[in-house]
Amino acid sequence: MYNPSKKFMLVAIQNAKKNNRVYKKFDEFAIGAVIVCDNKIIAQSGNRYKIDGFPQGHAEMVAIQKACNKSGTSHLHKCVLYTTNEPCPMCATAAVIAELDGIVYGANKKDMRRYWTVEEGETSKQYKQTNISCEEVLKRSNPTLFVVKDFMRKECKELFNLYK
Repeated sequence: MYNPSKKFMLVAIQNAKKNNRVYKKFDEFAIGAVIVCDNKIIAQSGNRYKIDGFPQGHAEMVAIQKACNKSGTSHLHKCVLYTTNEPCPMCATAAVIAELDGIVYGANKKDMRRYWTVEEGETSKQYKQTNISCEEVLKRSNPTLFVVKDFMRKECKELFNLYK
């Protein structure tokens, strides 16, 4: 059983807030992620989807890429992804392919749906997601990663208010 650390999730939250503040003109979603290996952060990122104009610019994907670049390998054994939101299927699959040990996330997909409603004519602000849970992706994967869900959920849900 993995015992998650608040200090790492707090860094992910800070990445989400910083990214949202610095790139406010892009109306970017406030999402943050860190990769932890041997009890040290080796990579971190905020969401960069709109900033870079790249669909794979999710905070989790960018953090995984940075961790791989830093370690010089595509295998991140003994590393854990902390993220403020439940990873989408793309991000969960990237964690599997990178051979992370597990994922710790805060807000879940149901939380996201409650906050990311579309107002009439506001389709650009709609949060796009696939209705496949992170847990479902990980259960069907090889290797199987552990998942700790709803960790510091309240604090992570507060990030949604930065976007609206």
